Amino acid sequence: MRVTVDTDARSDSASFLPSPGETIMHAALARTTFRGVLCRRCGQPIRLRQAILSRESTFNQSQPGSDQQWCSRVFSHRCKICGNEAVYTLNHISEFDEPCPA
Repeated sequence: MRVTVDTDARSDSASFLPSPGETIMHAALARTTFRGVLCRRCGQPIRLRQAILSRESTFNQSQPGSDQQWCSRVFSHRCKICGNEAVYTLNHISEFDEPCPA
């Protein structure tokens, strides 16, 4: 399979149609985000494990007073940049932009 990249947005419609077995990819950058916390020592965003994100989702979707009393709201996490481990609550979780590839 051959892949071509269309970098000219003003190309005519005849060249826009791919030939059989050919895929057109546009060079648009998609902005991606991730859920995480800020490191208490260095201030860098830390991506969270899926288990912690599942716990946050369970806590947010449960009715007040029902399963919330059995769901732990605190967790410890280690920063991969500075190596410091700290305790966080589910309220510390926020959305961060993914760094652009170099």
